[in-house]
Amino acid sequence: MKDLSIFENADLRAKTLEITAKEYRPLDPGWYLYRQVFHFTGDKLSYEFIELVYVTLSAWNMNSRGARLSDFSVFEKSLLNNADRLKKLDGQKINMLTVNTVLLDTLKELFFNLELVTKDKPALVTFSNGIYAPQR
Repeated sequence: MKDLSIFENADLRAKTLEITAKEYRPLDPGWYLYRQVFHFTGDKLSYEFIELVYVTLSAWNMNSRGARLSDFSVFEKSLLNNADRLKKLDGQKINMLTVNTVLLDTLKELFFNLELVTKDKPALVTFSNGIYAPQR
């Protein structure tokens, strides 16, 4: 299909996304867990949620790529130690973010302080250009 103008129709786009959400690899562990994370309504700093995120990242093969997840205890402690910073981002959506000093400072602090991956591996692919790469 060379003509993508069909996707300019908002109703068709919405229907396509709805079908994809219901039918795309419904029993794939990573996709299943992602849906659980996305629809979680409890405390995002609870053991239950942090464990769900950790297992989801594992299902996405996080430990078979360039990064390696920290041990769960380090992962959990790191999130809990950064709870105040994480709460500053509560309700934010990545596609709606506007850059401001408070947000940028919070993201930098999280980048330098979270220990979600082991110290001998790259921290985050997002910052792999080295501009904000932490010195470990």
